[in-house]
Amino acid sequence: MKYSPVTLIPSLFLAVFASAPMAATPVDVCRAEATATLAETLKTVAQAKSNGVLSVDEDNALKTMETNLKNHEKRLPFSGLPLTECQGIKQELDSIKSAVVNMVAGRKLAPSGADVEQSQAKNKFKKK
Repeated sequence: MKYSPVTLIPSLFLAVFASAPMAATPVDVCRAEATATLAETLKTVAQAKSNGVLSVDEDNALKTMETNLKNHEKRLPFSGLPLTECQGIKQELDSIKSAVVNMVAGRKLAPSGADVEQSQAKNKFKKK
């Protein structure tokens, strides 16, 4: 079969560029870090709420922080998110995480539902 330059060039282009891995952009890296911080903070918030040893003021502050976290959760997946906005969100998430950690410092947090399920699954397969 004879190939003309018109059919050969697009095929070569696809072969070269379709198989090349896409490098993560700074926005992608920022979004991934912010998403990880968000998930970790939401988990700590859930544990603190289920713990039941927070004062009324702490509980109200935690609810406000949780609302802020949920708002950021909605903004992070936005595909047109500029790097500066992502970095701002990441800084806000870091400060919320720090505040939550300071609030619950020294208190024994109840395990989250996922932690309990994981623990039960591990214990299920241990030799007796």
